[in-house]
Amino acid sequence: MEIHGICDDRFGPVREAFTASLRDGRDGSDVGASVAVLLDGEPVVDLWGGYTDRERTRPWRQDTITNVWSLTKTMTALCALVLADRRELDLSAPVAKYWPEFGTAGKDGIEIRHVLGHTAGLPDWDRPMALDDLCDWEKATSLLARQSPRWTPGTASGYHRFTHGFLIGEVIRRVCGQSHGVDLVLGIPVRFGVGYALNATDAPIATPSPRTCYWGGRGGSLVVNDLDVRVTVAYVMNQMSHLGLTDPRPRKLLQSVYTALAG
Repeated sequence: MEIHGICDDRFGPVREAFTASLRDGRDGSDVGASVAVLLDGEPVVDLWGGYTDRERTRPWRQDTITNVWSLTKTMTALCALVLADRRELDLSAPVAKYWPEFGTAGKDGIEIRHVLGHTAGLPDWDRPMALDDLCDWEKATSLLARQSPRWTPGTASGYHRFTHGFLIGEVIRRVCGQSHGVDLVLGIPVRFGVGYALNATDAPIATPSPRTCYWGGRGGSLVVNDLDVRVTVAYVMNQMSHLGLTDPRPRKLLQSVYTALAG
């Protein structure tokens, strides 16, 4: 089995263990995988090998994309901890302080730390949830806000495997919020989300899709992500302008993309 990447000599045992895990694909061994180790912020191991399919026809590459499953919980929690570090989120405060609709059905005593620590008593929904339900943020969070905890919050842990991201995510959304109106610096209408501007009909950058986020850079550069039609548009140039988001060049290109998609 060929293993690719880098491995500091000090971490030779990691290469050996990784190679062994890919040796034959039997007895619980991996078909394809990657492993990375950072020490003091510097990569000392970055290895990959094997295949992305059972038939072993497509090699696992350095940039192979795979589902990381519940590792995303750490990223969501990190967003909450960043807010806590900024003193914008109190981990000992009731969830209802930030999400008033949540403080019903015996949940008024659930604190932010209970949600982060899987002790909130809301490990699942009280009704079956289809994929379309899980993709409907408002529906999924509203149902959680109305139901009762399954045990006394804070007294025991129960892995919130599906609800964790919705519970923490809604708190983060409530804390960060969204602003919409004429920006006091730019002087144009902008609907801000978290890190991106969001689609709005009165903004200079607008698309036919509600689930669009974007931002522009100095001189006229622009990046647009449209989740509804699954397209990303990026524009950079060497002729700088002072027009920012009102620059007609990226706007015309963006319009042409949607014309092509419609045709």
